[in-house]
Amino acid sequence: MIGRLAAVGALVLGAALPGALGAAPGCAGKASVGGVAGGQSTSGGVGGSAGSGGQPAAGGGGATSSGGQGGAGAEAGSGAGEQGGYVECPDCCWDPPGPVWFEVDIVLVIDNSASMAPYIEAVQDSINKGLASILSNSGIDYRVIALTAHGKLNDQSVCIEAPLSSVPPGGCDPSNPGFPKLPGLNPPRFFHYSVDVGSHDAWCKIFETYDQPDKHFFTDHGWQEWLRPGAQKLFVLFGADGAGPCSGAGHDFDDGDGIAAGQQAAADFDAALLALDPQQFGEAKKRRYAWHSIVGIPPHESNPLGVWLPGDPLTEATCTLSPGTGYQALSVLTQALRAPLCDASSFDAVYAEITKKPEPEPIPCEFPYPPLLGSGVEVAPETTKVVYEPGGGGPPVEITQVGGPGECGPTNFYIDDQGTPGDHYDDSIVLCEQICGIVQADKNATLKFEFKCKPAAG
Repeated sequence: MIGRLAAVGALVLGAALPGALGAAPGCAGKASVGGVAGGQSTSGGVGGSAGSGGQPAAGGGGATSSGGQGGAGAEAGSGAGEQGGYVECPDCCWDPPGPVWFEVDIVLVIDNSASMAPYIEAVQDSINKGLASILSNSGIDYRVIALTAHGKLNDQSVCIEAPLSSVPPGGCDPSNPGFPKLPGLNPPRFFHYSVDVGSHDAWCKIFETYDQPDKHFFTDHGWQEWLRPGAQKLFVLFGADGAGPCSGAGHDFDDGDGIAAGQQAAADFDAALLALDPQQFGEAKKRRYAWHSIVGIPPHESNPLGVWLPGDPLTEATCTLSPGTGYQALSVLTQALRAPLCDASSFDAVYAEITKKPEPEPIPCEFPYPPLLGSGVEVAPETTKVVYEPGGGGPPVEITQVGGPGECGPTNFYIDDQGTPGDHYDDSIVLCEQICGIVQADKNATLKFEFKCKPAAG
């Protein structure tokens, strides 16, 4: 049996915000004793060559893609009389902490009030063209959820078309006789919860619609149904007015168009969102969301893109009806951008930011041990093999097992027995310090785990 752990290119392990993690793939694949599992990894860049003394040098970077689902392994060694009394491990039995894609769920919250009349067309065009193009070229696993009224521009509603939605290109032209009466959902990439977002009630509408059916019967459980637990949540608000006053779903918000009131309103919204669904949005010490604000502020004079960075102060200057100080403060709190609604050329800077991949974190050096595989079959810990494949090429390095940390050499690992001797439920596979450092320095490293199993009792 082979377990495979990859940290390749955009794949990250255990990344904190602003990155996001998706769920690891299913079982790592199967190999019989003496065989190697299917599945592939494509590595990019020019890596280091093997170092002296059998120590591998760190591989280079480069654009890479993850391994495929493990295929059928070689059939060598099957049948009775296997060497050492071990047997082939069952197929699909253990997943190490495996490769995870950078996933983002982008929630577009768009004001549909009359205040948006001068800007709504530019907002719609920027989504259908700019955001769609940036996402398609980003290489990330994205999902877009629109929270705004679907319809024609003349009533400040929004229509999203291909490639994001299933509405054909040009189908959202208000003069189109076949203008779509319903939003064009395009699972798994695009979803639209059609609701009228008023001048001041965007935050309240988020809570009111989170777990409630939409009017088109696309969801019985609110837009929460379309969120992915492993994805980073990135809100982008387009609004010409302030955050509140509004009341809804037990919450009251009002930024009063002032800085102090805006900071308090942002703190109130943040606390309410984290309490709403910690699995999706995180907790105060580790938020799983960011809030980008495209609001009624002027372009930042010293930023060529016109955007305001998290370290820039809140501003009460306006280019529309309101500076949206509550929205601004939430952007600062969540380390996100602010951009001027009155300057559509700044929107792409926000879109580029929300598709930016986080720096990959190193592969960990400790992994849970797979104890019982089903049908009474148990992994034989003494047969554990670990192989390091340098990300930039070069020969694979077998990391051999030793009895404990005191026996560690350049390319060794040991099994840390945390529980009852012979009971491996709490055990860990631990890379020794020297090889751990080499593997963690290689951003494109791949580790493979191989085990043999004890025959079922009886």
